[in-house]
Amino acid sequence: MNTYEMEGFLRGQCVPRDLLVNESNAAYLVRKLSEIASVKAERDALADRVNALAWRMRR
Repeated sequence: MNTYEMEGFLRGQCVPRDLLVNESNAAYLVRKLSEIASVKAERDALADRVNALAWRMRR
């Protein structure tokens, strides 16, 4: 979802296609933000693992 779509969603002008049935706007935003947080955590863990492997290869 880009900024334009988010603005339309928050103003009530459009509905995101991944909105669940009977899900409130607040619940939708909480679900999306928690998904983003988990993806970022996974990305950071993978980056740490890559850095550790790179450090071992340099030795």
